[in-house]
Amino acid sequence: EESALTMNIILYILCLLLPVSLGLDNKDDPEYFEISIEDSTFKYYSGFYRKVQSRRPLYKKPRTDNYLSFRLKQWTIGEKTRYKSEKTQTLFLDGDCTSPTTEDCRATWRDELNNTVEVKVVETAEPEYPKYYEVKVVGKVDETLKPILGFYMKMPKKCKDFPVFEKTSKSYITLFLNLNGNGHWTVSFEHCTANYANYATNGANYANYGAGNENLRSTTKGLPSPSYEDTWE
Repeated sequence: EESALTMNIILYILCLLLPVSLGLDNKDDPEYFEISIEDSTFKYYSGFYRKVQSRRPLYKKPRTDNYLSFRLKQWTIGEKTRYKSEKTQTLFLDGDCTSPTTEDCRATWRDELNNTVEVKVVETAEPEYPKYYEVKVVGKVDETLKPILGFYMKMPKKCKDFPVFEKTSKSYITLFLNLNGNGHWTVSFEHCTANYANYATNGANYANYGAGNENLRSTTKGLPSPSYEDTWE
């Protein structure tokens, strides 16, 4: 009886450890992956993916519906994941890899028609956010942009897991720099616009502020930090 009890305990411990060894419940998984795809059909999946779930690793491109997920020993990239029956994959790794990185996994990414797609996946560090960002224009400054130029200080509270920066010099309206609900880093009068519907309403209101051209946003969607963007619009 004592031997059987010992065996049961050993088997129980092995069952607890097994998901970790397979990478299914590993809290040490990287916080971010960066995905690069040159194929024009899937290029919009390129970008940074942040960990939103450790058990059965799930990564999400911030403020978008793009996911990198792992289930049933298979990594997939798509607008939706396979965690629910109505969600389907778009790209998948055709091999058994516990990590999706190009360095660790020699399997091939394929689309739903089994065509090969060149995908590069690398681990990347979580961005560090400074206390201040300065918003400025290189070259000639449009008069309508002047109200939004200046320094923005990081606020104590985040907006849906991402920091918000408040303009230090106040006018009759307070401005914020944050990761908007539409996926763009945006200067607006809303402290938290993680909801796209709110942005649609408040963004329209904001367009009427001043000359109507003060709304500034990053060109790229889903960047974890505004410092990653080179082009703004």
